[in-house]
Amino acid sequence: MLIHINISGPHAQIIEGEISSVLTHEGFNLSTTNAKANVLISGKVEVEPLQLHNPDFKFVRAKVNIDVMDMISDKKVGSIFDKIRKGHLTYKEAEHKSVQSLSKSVSKEVVKFFSLEK
Repeated sequence: MLIHINISGPHAQIIEGEISSVLTHEGFNLSTTNAKANVLISGKVEVEPLQLHNPDFKFVRAKVNIDVMDMISDKKVGSIFDKIRKGHLTYKEAEHKSVQSLSKSVSKEVVKFFSLEK
């Protein structure tokens, strides 16, 4: 089974990279193109600043919505949604922390989706 990953949006390469790394580590084979893949993992990352009325910290929410498609039958076989909020002294660092945490969390969910030990 070949899996192709296509994530869009801000910091998509971080999410895509973490999913790729974890799937490869678990023994899954990845395809560099959609045309050769049996499974397509596609999704979109969104990042938004939050106003939580705390003057000392800046907060950001990162969220991702992922669909898993069986390319042979052309049917959606699953979806994963996750969101994480992080705070820091600056928006830039809060954004970085939220995206990093989200990448770890969603990659675990993707592996669980393909795991036989559900």
